[in-house]
Amino acid sequence: MYTPYSRGTPDHYYLGIKKSLWIEWKFYSKFPKNFYSFEKLDKQQRRWIQRAKHIENIWVGIGSPAGGIFVSNDELLTDVKPIDRKSMAQQIERFINGS
Repeated sequence: MYTPYSRGTPDHYYLGIKKSLWIEWKFYSKFPKNFYSFEKLDKQQRRWIQRAKHIENIWVGIGSPAGGIFVSNDELLTDVKPIDRKSMAQQIERFINGS
């Protein structure tokens, strides 16, 4: 499910055989070397994630042309190496389908 018009709600909802997952996607033109994982989330997005994280699986996907990563907590990230898009898709599939 794609939710572009619901303020604060993560961008995509994935429903698998075993689990469901919400992902808020944030993109950088160049993958940052050091950054806070939730720095691009607006106030409503942060509030939604804080309210729902105890009952929902929520990730923030941080992407760039070089690839990306998934995070689930607001933390300082340093020297993170992005993975390619295919690997990101496989990570989502493994999580929601339990494989």
